Amino acid sequence: MSALFLLALDIGSDRGHELNKRGLFLLGLLFASQPASAISPSWIINPKVCLASEIADQCEMLLKITFADLPAGEYCLFQDDIEIKCFAMPKAPSQQKIRYRETTSLSLRDEYGIELLHQKLSVKARQRQTVKRRVRQPWSLF
Repeated sequence: MSALFLLALDIGSDRGHELNKRGLFLLGLLFASQPASAISPSWIINPKVCLASEIADQCEMLLKITFADLPAGEYCLFQDDIEIKCFAMPKAPSQQKIRYRETTSLSLRDEYGIELLHQKLSVKARQRQTVKRRVRQPWSLF
């Protein structure tokens, strides 16, 4: 874009004041055609993994949710396509309690149902190690 700016200044300096205005006008059109908000919304969810004592146990977690660059509007929070909570952006929830048994997904949708953000949450189970003890010693004198 700096090359276009220099081109606009060069054209203007060679042919007078009228072309300088035209070059700056074209440069303004170039910047106007760029999207005003190139920043996309994001979020941070913690924790993303639930530790269960066994594989079939249900996890219950209090998630901490931090939104960034989310424009004002109405949004709904979904867990595996099931609506959990709806809110208006200035009053976004900072915490949400959820329950799940296996890997689940959390998504944020706008008022039109368009998914804006998505995050997978997983379950890890603690495996108890079963160690078999030998009844006899591995060696014998006779």
